[in-house]
Amino acid sequence: MNSQFTATFRHAFRRLSKQDQARLVAAIEQFATTGRGDVRPLSGRPGDGRLRLGKWRTVFRPPAPDVIEFFDVDNRGQAY
Repeated sequence: MNSQFTATFRHAFRRLSKQDQARLVAAIEQFATTGRGDVRPLSGRPGDGRLRLGKWRTVFRPPAPDVIEFFDVDNRGQAY
């Protein structure tokens, strides 16, 4: 599955520590290739989901069968 990242995601991603960036990249790659991860659908936002990694949440949407678009990453208290 291909991953796409919005400008908002890329901006927020750059603010993370290098360690958190590496962990998040590994979690996204695992989810994109295997579909495994701490993933839940977002209520009130049909089609959107969240991938949790510790205190970080990334919000995604599959706009096409072979694509996952990640459009935000934030800490647990600020996400959504």
